[in-house]
This record gives sequence, structure tokens and C-alpha cells, in this order.
Amino acid sequence: MNNTQAVGRGAALVVAIVALCGAQAEELKPYQFREPEKFWTGKKVIQKRGIVIEDPDYIVRNRYWVLDPSVTGRVVDVEAASGEKVFLSVRFDVVGAGWEEVGSPIRNRRVTNTRRTVRIRSDSYGEVAASEVDEVSFSYDIEGEQVEASRCGVIIAREGAVTVVRFPAMLISLVPLRKGDAVVRSDDWHDGFADGGDSPAGPHKSSMGDCVGVVTGERDKDGFVGVTWQKTGRKKSHRFDHRGYYDVQQAN
Repeated sequence: MNNTQAVGRGAALVVAIVALCGAQAEELKPYQFREPEKFWTGKKVIQKRGIVIEDPDYIVRNRYWVLDPSVTGRVVDVEAASGEKVFLSVRFDVVGAGWEEVGSPIRNRRVTNTRRTVRIRSDSYGEVAASEVDEVSFSYDIEGEQVEASRCGVIIAREGAVTVVRFPAMLISLVPLRKGDAVVRSDDWHDGFADGGDSPAGPHKSSMGDCVGVVTGERDKDGFVGVTWQKTGRKKSHRFDHRGYYDVQQAN
């Protein structure tokens, strides 16, 4: 084989490897997008902090909503829509959960109704359709201030009693792991045999009920959480909502 042939075959091999890596990268998108119904159904979730406004310039006017990040709920339905859109129905744990609406001259007045279920789109951004608001508070404290776009959702439509809000990121996430929580590997797992499992990536090939870890600290700002695995004794950091990936999930 001459040099020209060798170079040609080498180039072809490089192209093949790049193509394969690209295919694997596409295939290995986060589990929540690969199998959203399996990932989300029944999961306990928490709202992310944010402000809902009507102004696309992110300036607070006399009517806006503030999300309550202390409120938790559970995903009760997952509905596939057109394309890759997926809608989650989240039922909150308490009546009057979810939103505070600000924008009346009457200060500190609070009105609560009974809406508990919110329909949320799971995609590269969050889109929520909510019928009415639950909890109404009145204040002008930050009237006219500009709020960082990453914290805001913008009202994009009103359809009768339903208001549709678009967020730059997911509106909800799984309830955070706490120190001492028991975890097992998730379908995004890519950390080898650290947990004592029977495969280096993805879910276990067979039932591995003894592959349980204990969370050693809070999730860091980059989306990693420390875990000590009972079967192997290994201590390792794993992804928990790092760019949408979850190596571990709360044990049942």
C-alpha cells in the first residue's frame, strides 16, 4: 500500500470516527428528552425562582407574577404534542400554590382560589399554561425595574382563562437531593462501575437492588452531587441536572 492510499484510508477512518461520535452524541441526549414519560411520570418537582412579566424588555410594570420556589408538586400526566414537544401536568401539594400576582394599589391584600394543576411544557425552555392565578398579593416595590432575562418568563398569549408564559429555561426541576438521601443510578449513568453495578453506562442489565448510594452534600452550582456507594465504598461526584443530565436519582 502506497502513502497516498494510507493517507486516504486514514482520512476515511477519521471521518467514520467523527460520524460515529456525532451519532452517539445525538443518541445520548438527556434521558428526560429520550423518554420523557418514563423520566417525569410520578416525579416530585419544585418550581424554579422567577418572575412572569408582560414586557419583552424585562421591565417590571404594574402587573406581574412571582413564582414561589418553596412549592412542590408531583407530575400527574405526560402528554406528547406535535414534534418533540412534551407537556407535563403538575399537581401542587397545597391549594393556592404557585404564583403571586403583584399590581394593585391595595397593598398586602391576598386572595386565594383553588387551582392546583399546571400544564408545563418540557423542552429547551419552559412554557406554562395556567388557568387563573392561585395566590394574589399586591405591591409596587420593584415597579419599573429591569429584571435579568434568565429569571423571567414572558406572557405570550391569553386564551380565555388560560395564560401562556414562555421561560428561557425549564420552569420546574426534580426536588433537590439532600445530605443523607438514598440514590440509585439513572438511565443517564456514565460513571462506570462506581456503584457496583453490572454495566459501565446506562441502566443496570439486571436487578441490582444493593447498588445504593448515600448523598454526602448539597448539589453544587455546576449540577453535581457527592455520593458514597454502599456496595463499593467509593466516593464520587455525579450529575444531577447538569445540562439536563442525571447520573443518579432518588431511590424509591
